[in-house]
Amino acid sequence: KIWLSEIMLQQTRVKTVIPYYQRWVNAFPNINSVAMASTESLLKMWEGLGYYARVRNFHFACQIVMNQYSGKVPDSAELLLTLPGVGPYISSAIMSIAFHRSVPAMDSNALRVVSRLKTMGGSLFVRKKKILGVLSDIICNQRLRAPTTDLYASIGNFTNIALSQYFRPFNHAPATSD
Repeated sequence: KIWLSEIMLQQTRVKTVIPYYQRWVNAFPNINSVAMASTESLLKMWEGLGYYARVRNFHFACQIVMNQYSGKVPDSAELLLTLPGVGPYISSAIMSIAFHRSVPAMDSNALRVVSRLKTMGGSLFVRKKKILGVLSDIICNQRLRAPTTDLYASIGNFTNIALSQYFRPFNHAPATSD
C-alpha cells in the first residue's frame, strides 16, 4: 500500500488521490490481485489520475514481485530499483517507511527547494547527489532521535537539524509594518 500511494502521489495532489486510493485498495487489496488483474481493469480504476504509464509499470512490477519474489516486495533498494516504475525516490520511500531503513526519501520538489535555499550551482543531478549525501550523513549518524512512531516530530527534528547544522543559516529580517 505504501508503494501504491507513492506512485499515485507522483504529480498528483493528496486530496485528489484519496478517493482513488480507497477505491483501488477495495478492488485490489494486495500485490497478487494487482498482478492477476487485466491491464484494462487497472487502467479503468486509474482513470482520472493521468500518467497512465505509472499504472502499467505498477502492474508489470507486481507481476515480477509475484513471479520472482514469491509475492513479497524486495527489501533491498537495489532490487526495488530493478522494478519498472521504481526510481530512487520511490525506492527510498519504501525502504524507509515499509522496512524502517535509514535512507533519505526526498522528492524532486524538495530537492529543488533545498538547492535554491543553498543557492547551489550545477545540474540538478549534482545538487541532488550533494543534498542526499548530507541527508544520508544525518540519518546514518543517528542524529535524529525522535521515535519513528512520531512521524511529525521526526520530520520536524530532521528539518531543524538539516537546516541548522548542515545548511547556511538564514538571515531573516524582522517584519516591518510598511
